[in-house]
Amino acid sequence: MRFVTHSADETEALGERLAKTLHGGEIIAFTGDLGAGKTAFTRGLARGLGIPMRVTSPTYTIVNEYTGGRLPLFHFDMYRLGSGDELFDIGWEDYLRWSGAKTSRTPCRARSRCASAAIRTSSARSPSKEAGWMRILAFETSAKAASVALLEDDTLLGELYLNCGLTHSRTLLESAQRLLEITELTAKDIDAVACAAGPGSFTGVRIGVAAAKGFAWGRDIPCCGVSTLEAMAWQASEFSGIVCCAMDARRSQVYHARFLAENGTLTRLCPDCAVSLDEVRLALENCEKPKIMVGDGAQLCYNTFGTEISGCMLAPEHRRMQRASGVALAARRLLGEGADCSGAALAPNYLRLSQAERERRRRVSMGKVQVLDHPLLQHKLSILRDKNTGVKEFREIVGEIAALMCYEATRNLPTEEVEIETPVAMAKTKVLSDRSHPACRPGYGRLHDRADPLCKGRPYRSVP
Repeated sequence: MRFVTHSADETEALGERLAKTLHGGEIIAFTGDLGAGKTAFTRGLARGLGIPMRVTSPTYTIVNEYTGGRLPLFHFDMYRLGSGDELFDIGWEDYLRWSGAKTSRTPCRARSRCASAAIRTSSARSPSKEAGWMRILAFETSAKAASVALLEDDTLLGELYLNCGLTHSRTLLESAQRLLEITELTAKDIDAVACAAGPGSFTGVRIGVAAAKGFAWGRDIPCCGVSTLEAMAWQASEFSGIVCCAMDARRSQVYHARFLAENGTLTRLCPDCAVSLDEVRLALENCEKPKIMVGDGAQLCYNTFGTEISGCMLAPEHRRMQRASGVALAARRLLGEGADCSGAALAPNYLRLSQAERERRRRVSMGKVQVLDHPLLQHKLSILRDKNTGVKEFREIVGEIAALMCYEATRNLPTEEVEIETPVAMAKTKVLSDRSHPACRPGYGRLHDRADPLCKGRPYRSVP
């Protein structure tokens, strides 16, 4: 007999129907790829047996025991067993003597041990098209508030939201640990990690990306960076119409993107961009569909022109701000599409350069930037950055570095040849061509004794 299901709910319902026919002692063997619905089917069995306990995957425990219902339920994961003989090392024969139901995620090498009494189930569900089977830990740090969410299948297991200022570096990982404790999970139970990769606060985005990469590399799991704007749009995915995402980008601009929301799905209408409020207004004026604004820049947009545009509304605050739950929903879509979700591929997307970077590029283009790579300067910088460097030594080295930078910055000053009289004879030597340069002033070039012991703190005299 063959049954075909099209969702996790249908798979659970099938398991619940089967559970009502069990009398004790049955073995149910599962075959199927990762995400085929084996754990979902087991949840249905537990529900049908009246077991109140939460059902999780036995990937790391080999066997999970569930009691409290009409029959006990034992859930095995045999994929981690090297051979059929290892069945007996986990007490397989003892479990067989119990009258409860046994479910087994069975590889080919172990199938022969339980084939005679097995009900075999498989699923055609493809994890390459849907990622709802994954347990995703998501970080959101792109704005003033920080949040952590945990998504399992289509269910939001939990979310911690902290709007207490820019303390993301101190609170983010603590919040993740607390969330796992509350949901009775560990890091080993996470299938993928996601973060808001930008746009947003430069520092905030970097914190989220670094946390996601570290978590993913430590566990060797997928690491997904999603657009902050798309994550916000998922907060209003049940809306029917245009979801207008806006983040305050300062300098009279907003980070902006628009999505079409229909039947709980999102279709991107434009790429992420940094635009003026007038450009957002123009885009919405030419759209006849209902419109909803989300993001920490939505209030600014709505106050400026929202009341003038027909069908435009402001999302309620709990759906408006950036949240990790939206990041998890956006990541689920990307994972299901087979996107490159490696830690190496994850990088922040700032959309525009920081003020410091813009100034640097301007100066480079004007030829006013000089790269200082003197070996002694690099050495001093290493000592400066060492956590074991004391306060007194730190201050001394700062002065030494400043002096060395002066020498490096004046390396290519123009010189001219002059004739001077020494105590011995006349000699030809070089002096600065520009006698008004600060380097010609008395005392310029003084170095700390530690930087140049030959100086002994004595200033160099300028040429008259």
